[in-house]
Amino acid sequence: MVSMKTKWTISLSTIVALSLLFLGLCWGFPSAGAMQTPVWSDNFNDGNLDGWTVFEGSFSATTLRMESGTDLWNFASHPSTVTTGEWRFTVCVDAIAGPAVAFMATTTSGVGLACPSTCYLIFLSPHGGWIRLYKLESGSQSILGGYDIDIVLGTVFEVIVTRDSNGQFNVWIDGTHRISAVSTNIESSSYFVVRFHEGGYIDNIRVYDEILTTTGTETETTTDTTTTEDGTFTGWQLPPLPVEAIGIGIGVVAIIILIVGLVLLLRPKKIES
Repeated sequence: MVSMKTKWTISLSTIVALSLLFLGLCWGFPSAGAMQTPVWSDNFNDGNLDGWTVFEGSFSATTLRMESGTDLWNFASHPSTVTTGEWRFTVCVDAIAGPAVAFMATTTSGVGLACPSTCYLIFLSPHGGWIRLYKLESGSQSILGGYDIDIVLGTVFEVIVTRDSNGQFNVWIDGTHRISAVSTNIESSSYFVVRFHEGGYIDNIRVYDEILTTTGTETETTTDTTTTEDGTFTGWQLPPLPVEAIGIGIGVVAIIILIVGLVLLLRPKKIES
């Protein structure tokens, strides 16, 4: 008499499908900035400006965002020591001169367009028709990168700025990669400073001490300008491929190969008796 006994079985296609699903989930995690804890953040949903110092003009958070007054100049600062990482914020351009956000400033001194006097800042100008990344040192301004754009008053922009330990900046506007530049002149920070001219607001500020994105807001990215410290154009560049993504990809592929190999080795065989 011959009997057939079969131990547990699992198809190879099932293993491959599960492995691919695992790969997809892991690959998605590096761009999930919301999972990380910021060094500091403010969405103004508490209706106040706790942590902020208004040193010229006026601001209010009663609308659950940081609204500028209509004074000629309106400045406010928040302590911030991050020099490498990522800065995210929403900004509304509601006056012809446009707002500026000094995401990495060593001081709050200076006057008008030269305030803060030493910083890196993003300047959005409806009057000039551009968005630019500036470096200010002791009031002296240098354009690190930028692009031309028609800005209608009342337009709200989602801005992401990253800077690595080599001074490499990348700037995304509304999910599109717009500016690349390199600068190592300023290597310290004490403040995050906002500057408004007769109106506008900033909201949803998040500051991280690590770079969480290379794709902005999950959209396909293009680079408009790339400059070095002296403003020399160095050609078109794409954002760098994150080391974390490469490491996770290699690790997951290794796991898949290991699992498939074990399944093939331990695949149960029919036993005759």
